[in-house]
Amino acid sequence: MSEKACSSWESFLTENLLKTGLVDGVCLLSKRGCKLYSQGKLENIEKSEWKSLQDVCNSGQQAVQCDTIELAINSRSDKTKFYIYNKTLNSLYAKSSDAGLIICRIPTGCIICSYSSPVMNNKAVLAVERFADLLKA
Repeated sequence: MSEKACSSWESFLTENLLKTGLVDGVCLLSKRGCKLYSQGKLENIEKSEWKSLQDVCNSGQQAVQCDTIELAINSRSDKTKFYIYNKTLNSLYAKSSDAGLIICRIPTGCIICSYSSPVMNNKAVLAVERFADLLKA
């Protein structure tokens, strides 16, 4: 992204999602699985994981066969196992013992957001879905 576009994106992201205080990581992936932007706990997702996340995002409700997603988050060398608890045509929701992931399909690819305890998953999901709707508008 250009510096101006990145600044505009960060302002939009901050105003419409981060100010809620419900998410602690964001990653934007292109339709081809390239990382366009990331910050917070999802800033250091490995390149090898981008494509698998994009595949999950593009697969839709029926095609997702896995029950878990494993990611190294927050610069940790060990991977956190997230258990998928809900799938829709455009979104996937997963939870670990103390964190959660929300993956939403958007016109440019997908947005992945993380949240951690004590944030309730329904509040984080609502905030991310509202943000994704803004991106789709």
